[in-house]
Amino acid sequence: MNLSLMMLQFQDYLTAIVDFLFPNSAQDSTSGDTVRRTVSSMADTLTNAASAVEAQVRMVSAPPHPSGAEGILHELLGALVPIVFALTAGVLIWKRLDTRRAIELAMIEKGLDPRGGITEKDSTRKFRALRFGLLLVGVGLGLGVAMVIWNLFDFQLGGYRPHVALTSVAFFSGLALTVYHIIATSLEKR
Repeated sequence: MNLSLMMLQFQDYLTAIVDFLFPNSAQDSTSGDTVRRTVSSMADTLTNAASAVEAQVRMVSAPPHPSGAEGILHELLGALVPIVFALTAGVLIWKRLDTRRAIELAMIEKGLDPRGGITEKDSTRKFRALRFGLLLVGVGLGLGVAMVIWNLFDFQLGGYRPHVALTSVAFFSGLALTVYHIIATSLEKR
């Protein structure tokens, strides 16, 4: 993150805007010069502040990259996380299907129609647009927060950028689905 470079680009941007709004003409040179001097002093102040912030950020040292046994453990855990996630998702899907089959068999034994009445699918279809809309808002917020974190803490993240994005998206998506549940239950009670 190079704040000084960003501030210089911002200063060039402001100068281009001022030049566009106040072209060099003899009739209005005093107001244009005043605006140019004001913009230049503001940009200089921002550049100085950015340099001071950058100096403070450089003083904070990033944690050393693990090496040796610690590095091997770090790499091993990085490889195991997707495997454990896939296994857990598979077990949860299998248990859900097994439970649904057991419920349907029990209903058939009692003489009930397992497909009759209001099913879970019918109740969730009502607010499908709301659910997907909130989910997409959550994903968007998660990606936005991840980008802000990337830009603010780029020097400390190293190889953890994807982890920041995934956790941020997962958190805000879960939050969005929780909000959906609260809204849908309140709408169904009406």
